[in-house]
Amino acid sequence: MSEGYVLPESIYGLVIAEPLQLDRKVDGAFIYWTELIRCYVLLLINYTVQGILMYKIWEINMDKEGEQCDESLRSLQNVCVFIFCISVFSEVRDACSLLYGLYQCPTVSGPDIYHSAQTSGGHGAVLEADTGGMNFLGKMNVWAKKKHVTQWTLDRMSPNYKALAFGLVGFPKLIIPVALTIVGGNYIMRSEDAETMILNTLAVLFIIDIDEFLFNTFTTTPMKHQLANMKEITVEVSNAQRFMGFVFSSFVFPALIVAATAMMVQMSTSHC
Repeated sequence: MSEGYVLPESIYGLVIAEPLQLDRKVDGAFIYWTELIRCYVLLLINYTVQGILMYKIWEINMDKEGEQCDESLRSLQNVCVFIFCISVFSEVRDACSLLYGLYQCPTVSGPDIYHSAQTSGGHGAVLEADTGGMNFLGKMNVWAKKKHVTQWTLDRMSPNYKALAFGLVGFPKLIIPVALTIVGGNYIMRSEDAETMILNTLAVLFIIDIDEFLFNTFTTTPMKHQLANMKEITVEVSNAQRFMGFVFSSFVFPALIVAATAMMVQMSTSHC
């Protein structure tokens, strides 16, 4: 039996999918290089902003060492850290699904990672092949108004491109929530009162969603539509895997979240 996996509707999914659709002959050099640069710049901004915020939170944790020892806030500390762990664990699961989807995605041979993305002849990421004879203003008009183009796929993914996607997108998407768990949990624990603790919980969860904010703000509606409706990656799933998924979702994952919450609170208050 098989199931379909689609890339996340965020900067991560866009960076993986869009370069494989770009075609200089169809989109034109201006759109081709603009979109290619824009994807990786947005990804870099995402990593930079998340890294800076996590570093600043770590500095705050060092300055507020000892404030986690207020016994009157212990129950709220457990609740807020628990909610935080649930949200972060959801990101970890999404990252693991992305890595597995990339692993299952078939590849085609090619001399370089963008070779197949430049020779499709049918469509680009923005324009259809029938716009090739248009002038610059005509192409820009299609770019702005076109509601639907040929369905995006990952059929042109090469082994080198897959390795690049793992290194630039898949593994960082997994590492970021794991790192945030450490600094964010301690930050929540060091809140001076109940109101601040609730607000700090929301603040650290905001860091996880920065990639979606960037994607929703700086991506056109037609491109969002294409990413949301792109061809699925076929993933073979046996009944044994389905059963294990049920067991993990129903028992293992809740137990891990409770254990992570208890461990984080215990380690943070061990020096009180």
